[in-house]
Amino acid sequence: MGTHETCSQIIEKFRDAATDMLHAQAGFKASPIESLEHFTKAQTEDCISGSVEVVEGPFQGTLSFFFPKSTYVKLISKTLGIEETEVTPELADGVAEFANTVMGQAKVRLKKSGFGVKMGLPNIGNPKNPDTSTHPPENWIVAFESDAGPFAMEFRFRAFPN
Repeated sequence: MGTHETCSQIIEKFRDAATDMLHAQAGFKASPIESLEHFTKAQTEDCISGSVEVVEGPFQGTLSFFFPKSTYVKLISKTLGIEETEVTPELADGVAEFANTVMGQAKVRLKKSGFGVKMGLPNIGNPKNPDTSTHPPENWIVAFESDAGPFAMEFRFRAFPN
């Protein structure tokens, strides 16, 4: 199997973990969409982003999530069970925790496929938007539509699987 196909299988594990965790945490359904253009058109504001690293294993890289503020407010409100109207510093770290939870679920799925990995600590913040200047196999972006609104997931490989 070539690098592109292997990377695609890895991204599938992250994608499925993301949709499952969004449903488990907030009861929202999410589906990958074909075009990142749909995500960028729907996004009229900076995103709230969070990431976590794959630091050891047969591949390494960074998993990031990007939520337009309006999508994130709906997600965090539903997750916490209280109505929020803005993203405060206390609420912003939830996106890093979402990335961490998705990584944890994907880690289990990856191990079943022969890709045992170790993950780093989650981070809030930068970059604010997905990098559309690079493409697979280095950088994979999956845009989603959900009950809360659009969001995107990016995985940037630093070391590729054999």
